[in-house]
Amino acid sequence: MLTASPAMAAPLHTAAAVRSAPVIDPTAVVQLSDPGVQLTAPVDGRLRGDGSALVVTGAALTNRAGVGGQAVSAGAGRHLIVFAFRQVAPQPSQPSPPQADLALVAAGQRRSIDLAGLSGNGPWNFAAAIPASMTDVDLELSAAGYSQDFNLMTLTRVGPSPTALYRDPDNFEEVDTDNSTVGVAATSGPPAGNSYQLEVGAATTTIGW
Repeated sequence: MLTASPAMAAPLHTAAAVRSAPVIDPTAVVQLSDPGVQLTAPVDGRLRGDGSALVVTGAALTNRAGVGGQAVSAGAGRHLIVFAFRQVAPQPSQPSPPQADLALVAAGQRRSIDLAGLSGNGPWNFAAAIPASMTDVDLELSAAGYSQDFNLMTLTRVGPSPTALYRDPDNFEEVDTDNSTVGVAATSGPPAGNSYQLEVGAATTTIGW
């Protein structure tokens, strides 16, 4: 669990860089090449929706983050929540999954993070300013009218976590390709006729949203 001051992550950049770091826009979420602080990894950082699978790889509370020209500071009465996540490449699926939306939710305010604008699968680092007294900051993944939330302060998922989405350790869907078959008793008719065994097979079975 992350806690506010004094248990903040120690900046990795120099004191001179810290003093010159500009104050971050309190309504923004900025991407950083280097978080500049040590992030705490969650026990289970998976965050999944319909057609999407993310993994929160770490988070930290600090007053300043980033390095060099990307260094930012929180401003008076605020902390920075610094976090990182990666995206799990989806398995082939038909039909195509819906476009997922990702947002940082703090004090009822949603700050969008453009997943489509990120290159590769990450991990990517981000920072946002939050009130120093805040205890709940969620990363929310939404698709097809359904949302999953991950609390960046407690490093845990919050709300319902459907078993189907988290059954597979690596993806939001579990795909079985063992070409299984099952016998089903059947009778021809009407009128009543001969009984026989019908073999039903499946090349691939997918368990998901």
